[in-house]
Amino acid sequence: MSLLVLFVLGFGVFVLYETTISHPIVPVSLLSNRNVLAANVGVALAGFALFLMAQALTYLLESPQPLGYDLSILDAGIMMIPMAVVQMITAPIAGRIITNIGAKKLAVIGSAIAVVGLLMLTYTSFYGLSYVIGSMSVLSAGISMVNVSVINILVFSVGRKNMGLATGLNSVFRNIGGAWGPAVAGSIMSMYQASVIVSLKPLLWITLPAKSSYQLMFMITSALYILAIVVIVTLTQEIFVKGEIRVIEA
Repeated sequence: MSLLVLFVLGFGVFVLYETTISHPIVPVSLLSNRNVLAANVGVALAGFALFLMAQALTYLLESPQPLGYDLSILDAGIMMIPMAVVQMITAPIAGRIITNIGAKKLAVIGSAIAVVGLLMLTYTSFYGLSYVIGSMSVLSAGISMVNVSVINILVFSVGRKNMGLATGLNSVFRNIGGAWGPAVAGSIMSMYQASVIVSLKPLLWITLPAKSSYQLMFMITSALYILAIVVIVTLTQEIFVKGEIRVIEA
């Protein structure tokens, strides 16, 4: 908690300083553009979910039963391949249809699909590997759609002179989300633990994340994506109108 308070204070001082100098490292003023703000919130959540899932699923797949699936490191990695494959397939399709349905609608649909995938993981993560892989694939499709939509919202919502700054700021928010994901996952898994006996002679047990820790992580991430839907709906101005790009420059 003390480190969290220190972060908030330090971040506040940093933002205040960046708004008072002529050439800031992080162009905070761009966040006054509602589309830029919504895009950065969306990409931060995408990074948060991806890196949280990477840590949570590693423990889930490799922990011994009944707290996991007792897979080897190699097998656990193979089980995560479908997530990457789904993203590789979904992203080009999303790029093709975005002009027809609009970036705002695609972002909302992607966030909703991500929520469905997370809820599936919440309630079926211990039903079997097929359920885990299926849920992960649904989540990956949603995250991929969010990524495609928010980057389009971003680049068409700033002028050419600010495009490099805007995409750099977007990378900062992606990294913030990616840094918070594993931290939140590690904290929750440390708080909610259970013991598993691995040997009777001699008696030996180990402490691992409990089932409730995974469910709590997935539910928190679901709530954040619901928040993302609210932010996108309330803040974002559509940039694709009847298949044509409407540039909204900041």
